[in-house]
Amino acid sequence: MDWLPKTCGYRLVHFGEDLYWWHPLISGDPETVHQAGISARGRVIPEDQVEDISTRVVDWFA
Repeated sequence: MDWLPKTCGYRLVHFGEDLYWWHPLISGDPETVHQAGISARGRVIPEDQVEDISTRVVDWFA
């Protein structure tokens, strides 16, 4: 589970940690993920629209 992002719900549950306030299971609203700025919405494109995918790799939540 170490390879998953630190904000990943599966990882948090695996390590016995609480989900973040913005997680839909906690907030009851799927929009809180976007409001918290934690989603990929608006920051990604389909891989078939990229010529060199290696130029698009990022690490947002290190």
